[in-house]
Amino acid sequence: MLRRTSLVALIAVTCTGVSCQITVPDDGTGPGYIQLDRVTGDITITAAMPDTSAVVTASLRRNGLPVVLHDGQEITINGSPLQGPSLNGLYTVTVPRAAAYVIRVVEPTLGTNETTVQAPADFSISTPAAGETVSLSGGFDLTWTHATPEVTTVAVLTQVLTSLAVETLGPFPDDPAFRQITATDLMKFRQGANMTIKLSKTAQVNGIGGLAGGSVRVELSQSTSVVPGP
Repeated sequence: MLRRTSLVALIAVTCTGVSCQITVPDDGTGPGYIQLDRVTGDITITAAMPDTSAVVTASLRRNGLPVVLHDGQEITINGSPLQGPSLNGLYTVTVPRAAAYVIRVVEPTLGTNETTVQAPADFSISTPAAGETVSLSGGFDLTWTHATPEVTTVAVLTQVLTSLAVETLGPFPDDPAFRQITATDLMKFRQGANMTIKLSKTAQVNGIGGLAGGSVRVELSQSTSVVPGP
């Protein structure tokens, strides 16, 4: 009888009008408390050169539903704790851009775990040069510095003329540091307005210490503007 009474005491009942929601603790520590080793986390860290800061966005879920961190639970990126969740269920924080990011997961019932993710190395777009005229009919070579085999790369071409034109190429391996932009890739673009080339490199690590699963993606981008020609 005592065991049954104790179980009932741990159940939270919330009623609005004639609708009631019953919440049962996930691990017995209290209503709504979910140990972080039962949570899946997907973290994205995004930075653009030459910015000195990076934006962190994180999704923390259990059985597909957003998880709210309780007292004592914490996830930090290079010492800065995630803030949230917001109305869309995501956590965010802005941190200084770094060569590596340490994700620290603190679960009071289990302890602390750390996962380190190396960011893509700083790089620059070698060709075409900023302001250079590129051929829409013949295409051009896109090259960059510091190729890294473990990193994937995406090139996004955009132009605003009478409307927005966007072409996304990739992801493709970062080694070699070369991509031929063909006339087919440039079919959406016209002369009369500059075209922006944004090259993004992404490093990814699967699994986060202290969580049930998930991944960390670190994206670093560089952009340049060129002039479409015949």
